[in-house]
Amino acid sequence: MSFYELNARYCRLYKEHAAWRLLRTDHAPLILAIIADLFEETNGVPFGRAKVALDSELGLWREQRRWDSEVNAAGYLRQWIQSGWPRELDDWLSIN
Repeated sequence: MSFYELNARYCRLYKEHAAWRLLRTDHAPLILAIIADLFEETNGVPFGRAKVALDSELGLWREQRRWDSEVNAAGYLRQWIQSGWPRELDDWLSIN
């Protein structure tokens, strides 16, 4: 594949692929950390468990002034699901 073909491919992925969109977010390291922590031992977790874990982390991040939004954990999880980072089916989140 030529340089120009590769560049076109990566430009398309940069615009369209969920993982690339995640890496462009302002809080990508924090989002990746919570996702990695939640799915460290399994490919799926209940939505409620993810919400509780994220609520806890958001509280700590806000205390440390690393997170300035007042959106709650469920709201963030819904945004992340819509972005395609975890998937949700029947209140179960997965990363497959």
